[in-house]
Amino acid sequence: MDFSLMNLQKHLILNRFFLNIFGAASTGELLSSLSPTLDQQRNITPAFWERLYHHGKTYFSEEQFWNYQQAIETYQLRLQKTRRQPEFTLQYFQVLAILFSEIFLDWRYHQPERFIEELNRFLNAHQSMFKSPVSSFTISDLNKIAFWMATGSGKTLLMHIHYWQIQKYSPIRWDNILLITPNEGMSYQHHQELRLSGIQSVLYEGNKRQLAVNDNAVLVIDIHKLMEERSNRGVRIDVSAFEGQNLVFIDEGHKGQATEEKRWKTLRERLGESGMIIEYSATFGPVISKNPFLLEEYSKAILFDYSYQFFFADSYGKSFYTVNLKTNRYSSRQQEEVLLSSLLTFYLQLNQFYLHNDEVQEYYLEKPLWAFVGNRVTGEKLESDVLRVLLFFRELFEKREEVNQKIQNLLTSSEAPSSALSQFLNEMAGNLSITIPEVSSILQNIFKGQGQLEVYEILRAQGELGLKLSGSDEYFGVIQVGDLSALKRLLNKFQFSLKPDYFSDSLFRSINHLNSSINVLIGAKKFVEGWNSWRVSNMVLMNTGKGEGPQIIQLFGRGIRLKGRNFSLRRELSAPPHIQLLQTLYIFGLNADYLNSFLKAIVEEGISPEDVKGRKYSSQYEPPSRKEKSERKKSIRKVFVKAELMKDLIIDVRPRFFQLTSGKNVRIEPNLQSHQDNHCLPWELLDWDELFLQTLQLKGQLGLHHLIITPEVIHEIITSNQYTLKAFPHQLEITDIRDLNPLQQIALKIIKEYLIRFDQISQ
Repeated sequence: MDFSLMNLQKHLILNRFFLNIFGAASTGELLSSLSPTLDQQRNITPAFWERLYHHGKTYFSEEQFWNYQQAIETYQLRLQKTRRQPEFTLQYFQVLAILFSEIFLDWRYHQPERFIEELNRFLNAHQSMFKSPVSSFTISDLNKIAFWMATGSGKTLLMHIHYWQIQKYSPIRWDNILLITPNEGMSYQHHQELRLSGIQSVLYEGNKRQLAVNDNAVLVIDIHKLMEERSNRGVRIDVSAFEGQNLVFIDEGHKGQATEEKRWKTLRERLGESGMIIEYSATFGPVISKNPFLLEEYSKAILFDYSYQFFFADSYGKSFYTVNLKTNRYSSRQQEEVLLSSLLTFYLQLNQFYLHNDEVQEYYLEKPLWAFVGNRVTGEKLESDVLRVLLFFRELFEKREEVNQKIQNLLTSSEAPSSALSQFLNEMAGNLSITIPEVSSILQNIFKGQGQLEVYEILRAQGELGLKLSGSDEYFGVIQVGDLSALKRLLNKFQFSLKPDYFSDSLFRSINHLNSSINVLIGAKKFVEGWNSWRVSNMVLMNTGKGEGPQIIQLFGRGIRLKGRNFSLRRELSAPPHIQLLQTLYIFGLNADYLNSFLKAIVEEGISPEDVKGRKYSSQYEPPSRKEKSERKKSIRKVFVKAELMKDLIIDVRPRFFQLTSGKNVRIEPNLQSHQDNHCLPWELLDWDELFLQTLQLKGQLGLHHLIITPEVIHEIITSNQYTLKAFPHQLEITDIRDLNPLQQIALKIIKEYLIRFDQISQ
């Protein structure tokens, strides 16, 4: 069964339960309702908390809610102190994720039976929305939560806060606390980040003695070092070594392929079968779409959804600009023109970084990095990804006059498809009021000199080659691949002589160092899985992306990470051109298919093709054929009142959960049977104009743009009294002007439920 992003999000029953607490039916609706409570920099104002409490007060007392708020502020202060970042502030969506987990863990450990009852009551009321029935929640379902968070949204720091939350709420003394990562590089980064936050961490590197860690210490291990059978060989360990109750954090624990997913699922379940699992991923969407057997598990586990569509819409992360030629297949010359365009774009970014260094620091921008990301590093053909780039570099250094002429021809081209690149480059330089210089100046700026290309094997780092120019003491680039021996044989065939470097440490790990000389990174795409860097600003895709949605989203996430001014993570929409240039990820494809596959994956993440910058110059991904489009497009329908729908419409607004009173846990068990009569909404007091505007906004939030509704139909739905409204009498009493807003919200809830059912029946 194939699930679109929208259908998948509708299945997130745990997430929808928590959204419902705060008066929303979707993440988009919640974020939209909170947007007016943020200041211009998207910082939280007191109104943010007031609005959340207003919607959630039927579920917790004022004292309990403000305790949650105080806890979140304490976590923020703890991060500021331990990481020595006094200016650090949690973003509003991070606060929401932490609030959801704070409530979940409170109820999970203090009222689990009642929590299960409420979850199942909500599930039963919404079963009709699912394509296949979802089984009832059990206590074991509360032992796993997941966070669907865009890359660059701060998952790492959320994980640290969740660690503190578990310590606060769980009475369990964990036998093991594990952090499972997708690869060694990510393990190393998590180990460093945990220590920065003051959390004791041990990095497993193959020494079995590292498994004996202190209480509350986190053992960081990549999933490839885990196996299901005992072995006395190598660094891999059997999961049975971690017996007992385990607290397991999992970062990007998905590969997308069905066979691997089933094996990794087994490993996850064995590690956390009697403990607690907290999982984080930016790729739940494409992974679950390709592996439907995971759907029910994650429909009950995903607590918070802030996937890329929301991240992008909120202006978080870098903007992105795709550059492609309007042709199905690139010739050798067109490939070279794409590489030259990427070279010139990167030169402009590096030039502006140094030219405006003081201003750049104000925006927390890092030095640009030019990344070539490919899939193949073996093969004897010229098209082999890494070889293709090195041949391009060698020509830059050895045939400068020819390259100068090629650049001039490109900049002055008036013939398609090259003219698109010419227009793109000239407009960029014009916006910056600079002239693109000759190649000698470009080489000096990017490659630290003008000598011959030299390739070194970094013997103290696995799978690395260093690039430098003869006569230079510094490396300008690093190649990081999995199969170095095959690449070395290929390079020898094309007269690249490799020299040994016995003394240098890993160049790849030095990329994020303050004074790193590395400007160019070349590698197989697997190296980007979980790799954190703020530097990537120019990316060339090589043989990337065919049917690999999860990997594409992870790859994309490497480039859009942005610190932002005051560590806001946001791009400045009104910044001067040179800042916007540095807050943009430029993406090139050496083949039209590569970029089209990439764009297809981005669109499937919920980003409209119209939102993709650079559309004038790119082919973008091919839209569906007319036949496909007509099959998927929902027809425009006018809403009218259906008597049979109205009779089945039951709106229950009675509060029914527990509250804390004077610090004691008190269950509120209303006598629901005594309030089964159908109440009439005092509709004479409604603001009908406001209700109509709210309905139009609601349609957009629910994705019901194809439904046309008039004010007259809204009036008829509300005043017909054919629906069943279950409420306590005091909820419909108007004794104060402040009582009007809850009344308005009840009316909107009636409209919402009717629209949802009308759309379902009409389909």
